[in-house]
Amino acid sequence: MQLQDCAKNQRVINRETGQVGTVRDLHRSELEATVVYDNGSTTRSALRALEPAVETAETIDTTDPIETSGPQRSCPQCGASVPVQVVTCPQCGFQYGVAKRKSGSSLKVIVLLLVAGVAAYLVWKLGLLD
Repeated sequence: MQLQDCAKNQRVINRETGQVGTVRDLHRSELEATVVYDNGSTTRSALRALEPAVETAETIDTTDPIETSGPQRSCPQCGASVPVQVVTCPQCGFQYGVAKRKSGSSLKVIVLLLVAGVAAYLVWKLGLLD
């Protein structure tokens, strides 16, 4: 889980233990979160060991004031207001925590390295620095 995808009161699953819990505190400098698990235990876990619990707006219990009155975030794709514990936007289906593929960025790096390598070779062979 990325830091920007994590928020207090968000429902998460610990990848290592499979336990489901709620984020109670974020420790940004250590990239950790204090999680209260459904079995009552509290643990400080690395964010990389956590993933958002699969919940949509339809599965959230609307009688629970924590779930509906908690922090909201704006969907980056459609702009809808979505509770932070929801991992899929109910309006457009955008999934939080799923990295976008940067198309062409690898190709750009390869071409740049190739051009730099050819330029360095020509400078060396032609003795332009001597």
